[in-house]
Amino acid sequence: MKTFISLMLLPLLVLACQAEPGSKKVPKRERKIIKNGNVQSFNPKIDVLFIVDDSGSMSSHQTHFSANANIFIQEILKSQFIDYHIGVTTSSVTGTFSTGSKAPDGELMSYSGVNFVANTTKFGEEYLAQLLKVGTSGAGSEEFLSIPPLTFSNLNINGVNKGFYRDDAQLAIFVITDAVDQSDVTSEHAIEFLVDLKGGDSRKIHYAAAIIDQVFDSSCRHDSFSNKDAVKMKAVINFFQERGSMFELCSKNYGESMAKVAKDIVKAVSTINLDKLPDIRTIKVKLGDKEIVEGENGWSYNDETNSIKISPKLNITAKDASKLSVHFEDFFKKE
Repeated sequence: MKTFISLMLLPLLVLACQAEPGSKKVPKRERKIIKNGNVQSFNPKIDVLFIVDDSGSMSSHQTHFSANANIFIQEILKSQFIDYHIGVTTSSVTGTFSTGSKAPDGELMSYSGVNFVANTTKFGEEYLAQLLKVGTSGAGSEEFLSIPPLTFSNLNINGVNKGFYRDDAQLAIFVITDAVDQSDVTSEHAIEFLVDLKGGDSRKIHYAAAIIDQVFDSSCRHDSFSNKDAVKMKAVINFFQERGSMFELCSKNYGESMAKVAKDIVKAVSTINLDKLPDIRTIKVKLGDKEIVEGENGWSYNDETNSIKISPKLNITAKDASKLSVHFEDFFKKE
């Protein structure tokens, strides 16, 4: 009899545990998305700092570099969604050496009230060409590794360099010189500073240098005070591996080398590194609420790097790009 009564009461207990009439039932798959779903935003920002040797031996090299600077910026402009800041400073540090530098101690060059070029700057290429004309009155001792801590010091980013540096942007350093670094800063300390600046994420740092690594003839030689190998500079470049590059200052393919540096930067900025392994069947890239189609003109997934690559052919502006997001479920999700 007790068994019979228990069986009679079972349907009532089940009904008591169900939702109230009219309440919304959540399908099992939706519960999984809510519990295991991930959303990562796209950040197309990059701050580029050119550190140009402004010592007396650099006149012809600066002319060569400035003439090819438009190739660099044109390559970046191909991806119209990149939000860039490009600033120029010099290798000069005041104190132990007298200097007539136009931009010493990590200060940015300025032209007609503009001290860096952004994607919103009208006639940005023309301004950048002017900013790169740093002159040759700087210190004879080039201190490239000393410059980033000065450029990004609280004094400068809140003062003469205000507005250039952004905490949430990737950072690219581009050195142009015929000398080696003569600062007291070790390559280890230079690397540590840059990585710490970006919260410990070395993937947000790019380091390129146009130097004289090999002397082929008298038309292109190290400056008279610098005949040593660029050991410290190479160590910094090598640390950042695929985000580091070096080419010859006197190369006949200078423009191509500049373009490659820009392409590497574009590739990195266009990539969203996922912090979890996704179930690739669930990946969706959205612009606001609108889904972006996977493919040549939209996005692609790289399973080797666990990242999403946004195509440079995607026709959106930098303002729109900040609304891009990646949605996916964990591959190793809990049932």
